[in-house]
Amino acid sequence: MKNEVKNWEEIKIKVGLNENNLPVDLKWSASANSSQGVKDCKAFNLGIWDPVINNSLSINLWTNSMTVDEMNMHYVRNLINLTKSYVDATKNPLAQNMMKTFCQNLMEETNKLKS
Repeated sequence: MKNEVKNWEEIKIKVGLNENNLPVDLKWSASANSSQGVKDCKAFNLGIWDPVINNSLSINLWTNSMTVDEMNMHYVRNLINLTKSYVDATKNPLAQNMMKTFCQNLMEETNKLKS
């Protein structure tokens, strides 16, 4: 496997802002799925590793129409997805079970707050 670029794909995020520059509409599209066109979403999270400053950078956006329940589900599912990616990349044997337990406890305690 060479590190030579053979093809480029593009992911686009469009952010509709209100008069206070807060996101009220989010749309996304990907060149690999161009047949699906532009799709709506309520939240967007992007994590980038910057090798120059040796640190992670992130963009986290959500619309004002996203409910607290949706936000809770979104972030817990992101934690689960990040854990899977992290385990796949690092083979860290501890992460899977620790994060699964953390996410389960977080949702249980969060659900108690609703009562």
